[in-house]
Amino acid sequence: MNKHIKNFLKLGVPLWLMAFLWPNRRQKLPFFFDDWQKPYNIAHRGGAALAPEETLVAFTNAEKVGANMFEYDVHITKDGHLIASHDPTVDRITTGSGRINELTLTEIKQFDAGEKFVDLEGGQPYKDKGVTLATVEEIFQHFPYMPAVIELKDTNNPVYYEAMVQEMWRLIQQYNMQDKVIIASFDHAINQRFQEISKGQVAIGGGESEAQRYIIKLLLRLNGIIRTDAQAFQLPLEQHNIDLTQRNIIKGSQRLGIDVYYWTINDEATMRQLIRRDVDGIMSDNPALLSRVLKEEFQRREQKLKNR
Repeated sequence: MNKHIKNFLKLGVPLWLMAFLWPNRRQKLPFFFDDWQKPYNIAHRGGAALAPEETLVAFTNAEKVGANMFEYDVHITKDGHLIASHDPTVDRITTGSGRINELTLTEIKQFDAGEKFVDLEGGQPYKDKGVTLATVEEIFQHFPYMPAVIELKDTNNPVYYEAMVQEMWRLIQQYNMQDKVIIASFDHAINQRFQEISKGQVAIGGGESEAQRYIIKLLLRLNGIIRTDAQAFQLPLEQHNIDLTQRNIIKGSQRLGIDVYYWTINDEATMRQLIRRDVDGIMSDNPALLSRVLKEEFQRREQKLKNR
């Protein structure tokens, strides 16, 4: 055998075994809902297929149809208020126009967020009903018990990043939401800054670059060298032709105590597939459909156990 290969095997194999077998430090999740039955039914943007996204009517409806966690995005207004909105502008969702960072809360609240919404039957049930985009404070006030994945958008003007994370932390403390929210951003710097000011009192979702490094280590079975401050990752089904729902990722994360939630799942077949793979959470625009599928799958599991 070639001397270089022998040397590699002598050194490389033990190192690989150490990386794979070294005891993992299980993450401590601060969520009060950690022992809930999984997967969580996560209403993406409050259930955007059923009601005007990221409005109080959407979140109210999502809870009604069975969601047990919300997901929403955050931008900051010109006068320092946090608004639930995926887009940096109000144009697509409301009757108004302009960048949220350049508008005041009073101006944004004048725009109708229900007029453009079309439901699954083609109707417009929220037209002229005075629906507006919700603020984070309004969501906390109306749903103080509801867990949420909150994404601090990197589409905010960077000059507002500091104000955004500071205001987010202030609201979380004011409404005692430390054990009920996951703060996430695609920009790892935003996550890091929030973690600094909150001193680890709130769960953090991994940013895009951190998620990529994390996935690579899991796929290479280098579980023992994984070190991350994230307690949860939000993942698509696949990326760069890599299946992100494979067992190494799901089970490896669970052994580390890290939650993995998949987005955005709106078809029944994929919902069933993920439930049967024991994922931690499913983000859907249609939490009513997901609620039905979850109920059927849980009943199937119970029946299977009875038949053993």
